[in-house]
Amino acid sequence: MSENKHLAALKESIVNLDFAAVVKAAKEAMEAGVDPNAAINDGMVPGMAIVGDKFENGEYFLSELVVAAEVMKEGVNVVTPYIKGEGSQKLGKVVIATVEGDHHDLG
Repeated sequence: MSENKHLAALKESIVNLDFAAVVKAAKEAMEAGVDPNAAINDGMVPGMAIVGDKFENGEYFLSELVVAAEVMKEGVNVVTPYIKGEGSQKLGKVVIATVEGDHHDLG
């Protein structure tokens, strides 16, 4: 299977809200030597963009948006161990914050 087919499988598994498919696609992509960063940035992120478009168009609701985020987390969990830290450079700091009492996973 070509790299593009692996990336398409990752994207479709997120759009279809399919936990089992994203895990399978991520494992197959890693076994085939697909770059883990490409799997995330060129496979899963475009899937989330489609989910976002479907949410904006009223095709998907908040519940589907939350499930898609969880599906992506599953895929990222499979891919993360394959990401190498060698050759990376520090670009800066990221500050993450939330409003006190806000318990949402998204947003």
